[in-house]
Amino acid sequence: MMLVVKALWLALALLLFAPVASAQSWDDVPRDKKGRPWPERLPYRGGVVPNGYHVDTHTKPGLIIAGSVTFGVTYGLCVYLASQSRDDRVKLFYAPIVGPFIFAATVKNDLYGIGAAIGVVAGMVQTAGAAMLIVGLIPKTDLQRNDLASVRVVPLLAPNQSGLAVVGTF
Repeated sequence: MMLVVKALWLALALLLFAPVASAQSWDDVPRDKKGRPWPERLPYRGGVVPNGYHVDTHTKPGLIIAGSVTFGVTYGLCVYLASQSRDDRVKLFYAPIVGPFIFAATVKNDLYGIGAAIGVVAGMVQTAGAAMLIVGLIPKTDLQRNDLASVRVVPLLAPNQSGLAVVGTF
């Protein structure tokens, strides 16, 4: 047992303190006339692409993941609540985004307004999640420096095979 703990500590130390491999040294980074390094990304509004850059279109995966999780969890809880209730008004939770707001507007004489508050909060969180997801899916086009290496994992779909593939530019 003690040997396993020592091996884990050694692996952690190697991961934290090992030098990071790089295909490029700091001296190889393109620089302007004053010696400052070129920015890795520049905004692109059409027109001529400057030397040393290429046009790159991408989405925002952080917003896509956050929006999907936020909307999915909240909507899942609303569907569960609607499926467990015998009250027909609670069935409004089946409708995404607008259902909780309609429920909040139709609830009357509940315990200190808790039902209406649950409806409003659920609707607001679903709306925020959907908005993050939509904004994340809007593609963004900018200029990326040519000398930057990148590695991505992408899905692989072919007639007789499927899986993940590693794609890189160097």
